[in-house]
Amino acid sequence: MVESTGKGYEGIAFSPLAGYERPRSRVEEADVERMSREQEVFIGFLQRLAAYLIDSVLLLMLLTGVGLYLVYGRDFLKNEQAGTYILVGYLGFLAFGLLYYWLSEALFGSTVGKWALRIRVVKHNGQVPGAGRALVRNLMKVLELSPLLLNGIVAFILILAHSRKKRLGDMAAGTVVLPVNWLPPLSRRRAVAMRTTFIVLSAVSAISLIVGLAAMGRWLQDGRPPQSYQTLDGRYELTVPANWHHEPDAYNGVMVANFWGNNYIYMEVATDEEWNELETLEDYLDYVQGWMPDQFQAELDDKPATYRDLNGNEAYRFTMHGRDEEGNAESYAVTVTGDGEQYYFIMAMMARSWSERDGIESFRKEYRQELDKLDRVVESFKPVHQTVTI
Repeated sequence: MVESTGKGYEGIAFSPLAGYERPRSRVEEADVERMSREQEVFIGFLQRLAAYLIDSVLLLMLLTGVGLYLVYGRDFLKNEQAGTYILVGYLGFLAFGLLYYWLSEALFGSTVGKWALRIRVVKHNGQVPGAGRALVRNLMKVLELSPLLLNGIVAFILILAHSRKKRLGDMAAGTVVLPVNWLPPLSRRRAVAMRTTFIVLSAVSAISLIVGLAAMGRWLQDGRPPQSYQTLDGRYELTVPANWHHEPDAYNGVMVANFWGNNYIYMEVATDEEWNELETLEDYLDYVQGWMPDQFQAELDDKPATYRDLNGNEAYRFTMHGRDEEGNAESYAVTVTGDGEQYYFIMAMMARSWSERDGIESFRKEYRQELDKLDRVVESFKPVHQTVTI
């Protein structure tokens, strides 16, 4: 039996690693009933409240991150069935929350919050409750957190008032919550599995929130009015989303970029020498195709340039591909155009992490939506006083 006078209890030790499950002498069975009566009421209550808040924040971070990403990163609200999906998503989150509490307590007697506060749910022999008791305990939690029982207020009152600090879920499941240093230690394998699971889950929730907030930030920036940038001769302009910005010192032209997606647009005007020597737009196309691959350390795609109309001007488009110094795949779409007074080219480039074994066409298929957005930006190239929307 474990002898406990209550004096061995160390108070709240927030770090889940410091002093974790110190080895003990062999313990046959913990006197859980006596321990639960001796437990300091107010400190035990504060620990359980803090653990509940930590778990709530963890789940909220995960829900918020996924929700923000779906709404702002994937245009989720534009879907015709968005209302149904939102309801399904909410019910799915409730189910995930129940699953999280159930499996965590069934396997380890702890959740992330309880682990951080060094308390554990146990049955009357001091061992983890197992699947059946943990399920009953957490199904009752759903009831206790409902408006019928004042959204958890009744549960916390019971913890303070009950002689063994039990809420309704503990009474129904036959469990109590005690400090881990009053209990037999978990097996080494179970302790390692618990630590690994909770650290990974915490990291996933944090990453989810960061990704969701980033998606919302991009959406808010895209919601601002677009902006236009002129070629160096001031005759033509290109319209880009509000979250793009000008890159100074960009060769002999104008470069705008969106660093969220590693997307770039570069515009250049033919020099006087090029204009005088190259008689047709086709000549300018051949000229640009001749030097550009070496300049950007890229390869021309094995397909001919295609003709198009670019807001009233003749234009040709060819594509290239390459890799940057970090191994990211790069896709280039170069459009050459001109009028009776000047030639221009517009290069659109996107870089993404991509496996060496997958070809450029596979890359373009994967990112077709993003590449189409770049094409729409290029198609906004127009005389300064002509109106074109993207």
